[in-house]
Amino acid sequence: HESFQRQNAELSGAYDITKDLTGTLGVNWEHWNRSTDREVHGLDEYGPTAKLDWKPFEGGLFRLDYSFRTRSGSDYGTFNYLEKELGTAEAQIEAPTSQSVYLRKFDEANRDAHDVGLMARFEPTEATELTFNGGYTYENYYGTTLGLVTSQGWNTGADFAWQVSSWLRMSAFYTYENSLWKQNQQWRPRTFAPPITVVNDPLNNWFSNTTDQYQDVGFRVDFDIIPDKLDGEIGYMFNYGQSKQRGSGVAGFVGTGGVGVGADGGNAVNWPEITSTLHALTGTLNYHLSKRLTLKFQYRYENYSITNFTQNNSTYLANSNINGSGTVSPSLNVFLGDGVGDYQAHIFGLSAIYHF
Repeated sequence: HESFQRQNAELSGAYDITKDLTGTLGVNWEHWNRSTDREVHGLDEYGPTAKLDWKPFEGGLFRLDYSFRTRSGSDYGTFNYLEKELGTAEAQIEAPTSQSVYLRKFDEANRDAHDVGLMARFEPTEATELTFNGGYTYENYYGTTLGLVTSQGWNTGADFAWQVSSWLRMSAFYTYENSLWKQNQQWRPRTFAPPITVVNDPLNNWFSNTTDQYQDVGFRVDFDIIPDKLDGEIGYMFNYGQSKQRGSGVAGFVGTGGVGVGADGGNAVNWPEITSTLHALTGTLNYHLSKRLTLKFQYRYENYSITNFTQNNSTYLANSNINGSGTVSPSLNVFLGDGVGDYQAHIFGLSAIYHF
């Protein structure tokens, strides 16, 4: 049974450098305390933040922000789960064929992270607002030999809002995100007859780069039906996603019989691209019974579609890899994680909101 506790703290202060320029400095901290069956029990992440806001003219705002975070934890106990479930003696027997001692799970691994953000906001007229934003993130998992070693991503987007009249407001948005994940893996062949041996050799290492791209576009209309009594909103969003994984391996291999003996199970292959689309239509009505009490009715329709070889391509489900000679091995692939397939959903919500 896994459990955890999480604590967060943040401190910041702002100073007006000039009448148009404001600087903000801060520091934040996050602590995780996980149950003893996880590899890392205590984990701390902390670092400074900085922000500059510049308002050169009425309705204009330019923002630059940066944060650095470093994360480190207690000693990484690769076999903590085995020891808790099986006991120390049995865990020592099972440990060689379990996880590699060089593997680090990304949510528990030591890392340094940098985030940079940019934003520009304008008010071309009293009734319109235009915002552009962008950002870059880089994470280095400096203590990881096998697993996620680096990730980086950038994003950009724009928002436009128009107060058409006192009772009607329209807005639209577009965002683009691009992420690159670099991982190191290792094929670990083993014997199945006593004495059990497991090969841990860098000649069996292979590497993968996964690129994810997402685009969102949508609009929203807010309107008053009865002033101060009944209002609502209608919105639509479309998302398109792409994911590609490209692999490469180290030349040569070491099997249970020695260097170059047997079949190479550690050659990397390029998986087919995964694509997805999501259409979402939303509607909300707010009925204000009083200044403090509001009844809210919400409806959301989703139509999701995905092309995913792990779900619907028997060729990849039935064959694990292609080795250096081009031979397809007969073993089965196992793709872990929750796999969401095509679906349509109608979601209704009713809530009462009371303002104290």
